[in-house]
Order: sequence, then structure tokens, then C-alpha cells
Amino acid sequence: MTIEQAVLEQLRTLPPEAQQEALDFVEFLASRQPKATHSATLLEAASDLIGAIPDLPPDLSTNPSYLQSFGQS
Repeated sequence: MTIEQAVLEQLRTLPPEAQQEALDFVEFLASRQPKATHSATLLEAASDLIGAIPDLPPDLSTNPSYLQSFGQS
């Protein structure tokens, strides 16, 4: 049995007033946890690499004409 299942099992045996107290306590504990921070997107993480390879156009991802004839003989 997981902790979550054990908590739910015990919670179900309590009267509504005690269930409300338990909910209040859980919300209090949750409020003490560090807030989730924004994780960088792949584009943000790789932004310093964009255009870093010499002799290549810096706008490969936004210039459709660069790959227009790619794969054609």
C-alpha cells in the first residue's frame, strides 16, 4: 500500500470536520514547499549556440529558401 492510499484510507474514516482539518494541514504543508521555477525551453537553453558555426547562415531555422532544393538531384 502506498502512502497516498494509506492516507486516503485513514481520511475516509474521519468525520467531515476532521477531514477539513486534514485538508487545511495538507494545504499548509504544500504552501511551505518551494514554488516550481520556470525551466528553460530548448530554444532558450541553446540560444547561445544559434549562429555559432562559422560559414553557415545564422537563420537556418527561419529561412525556408536555404533548404528549398535539399535532397533534389
